[in-house]
Amino acid sequence: QTQFTAISGHQQQLFDEFVPSYVVYNGIDVQSFKANMHPIEEEIYFWYGRICPEKGTHLAMEYCQAAGKRLVLAGPKSNEDYFNQYVAPLLAEDNKVSKENGTPALFGYVGHLSKYEVNDYLCQSTAMLFTSTWDEPYGLILAESLACGTPIIGFDVGASAEIVTPATGIIVPKVDKDAFIQAFDDIKHISRAACRLRAEQFCSVAAMVDGYLRLYEQALTSSDSTKTHALSF
Repeated sequence: QTQFTAISGHQQQLFDEFVPSYVVYNGIDVQSFKANMHPIEEEIYFWYGRICPEKGTHLAMEYCQAAGKRLVLAGPKSNEDYFNQYVAPLLAEDNKVSKENGTPALFGYVGHLSKYEVNDYLCQSTAMLFTSTWDEPYGLILAESLACGTPIIGFDVGASAEIVTPATGIIVPKVDKDAFIQAFDDIKHISRAACRLRAEQFCSVAAMVDGYLRLYEQALTSSDSTKTHALSF
């Protein structure tokens, strides 16, 4: 007997017409992330991940630019053409305006960071911005952000709404600029402690292991039941 598993309800539905599956959400080592439970005094946002079209890096920049919000960007340039065409011009424009007006730049690109450096930036951020435009089956950066106590503003794609609850972030329709910008004001009411608690209860390795153990126990129970029926014949 073969039992398929999915890492989210979204992925389960996606393949349901081909094969039935059981959902066991991914887990991260939550305890390896330090969390900041205190409100951020200086408003600043963080975006990280592979810089490529499907991650929507430029959308986070455009929304922050329109709202006048500071944004730190981190991640490898996995698509150089995309970076040069969409991200670099926004960085250059921001730098030019900053120099002309004598004001601090809104954007800062800090390159490809280690896990511990990402952890530090998340702890210093008002929220993490999730602008992926493809249906990610899970989204590990969502779990990592919550583990740091950092709320999330993100698109309703893939499994994002399964991981991020109303108590831990704001999920808006994909590429809804107005809703995203409105979330900059609303996100400040989110409890950072609630984010960490969500990570511990839902996104941890322990929660993932419990899910697989329940699946194994279910499979064993089903197997024993099959044997009993076979013997009754």
